[in-house]
Amino acid sequence: MLSKPSGPYGCSGCALESKGIGFAPPTGPVSAPLAVVGEALGRYEAYAGQPFVGPSGSLLNRLLRMLGRDRADLRIANVVSCQPTATNWLDGAPWERAAIQHCSRYLEPVLAEGHRVVAALGNTSMRNLLGLPKGKKINMENFH
Repeated sequence: MLSKPSGPYGCSGCALESKGIGFAPPTGPVSAPLAVVGEALGRYEAYAGQPFVGPSGSLLNRLLRMLGRDRADLRIANVVSCQPTATNWLDGAPWERAAIQHCSRYLEPVLAEGHRVVAALGNTSMRNLLGLPKGKKINMENFH
């Protein structure tokens, strides 16, 4: 059985400090023209210490190949840099807002790097990047 990976010292005081699993810092070149931002780590990402390496990473890699792009050309980050419990519960969880606020210390520098395009991958990411309030009438379908 794998042991539970822990986050960095910066995770101290986070609402997910005792619930979250692992940690993955942003990856890819700071100079990349495209940055993608997901919600949080899944199980595979938590144990690998990298964003988008599990099933979601497989889908991202397939889409990039279809576009003739390489993952190494992207900056990849998450709104929350750990797996928010073993069940991946973040959206609507009592700790959602506090965890997002705490992890902004990892995401804000990525957003300040000057990427030409920042793509939100999922509702939580989209709402956070656009500063939108949470609500049933605001979801990805409104922006496709």
